[in-house]
Amino acid sequence: MFANVLQYSPQVKAFLFIKNGVALGCGTLFVDSHHVAGLHTIGTLPEGRNKGIGKK
Repeated sequence: MFANVLQYSPQVKAFLFIKNGVALGCGTLFVDSHHVAGLHTIGTLPEGRNKGIGKK
C-alpha cells in the first residue's frame, strides 16, 4: 500500500538515510493542498540512533 501511495501521490515523499552503503534511517514527508508539511514515520535502526539522523 505504501508503495502505491508513493507512486501515485505527489504530496507524499519518502526519504532514506544511507551511510557507507547501509540504510540507517527513514522518514515520510506529506504536503497537503494548503502547502502545509508534516513529517511522519521518522525512524532509525538501533545502530543509527543518537547520531542526529532524525534531525537531518
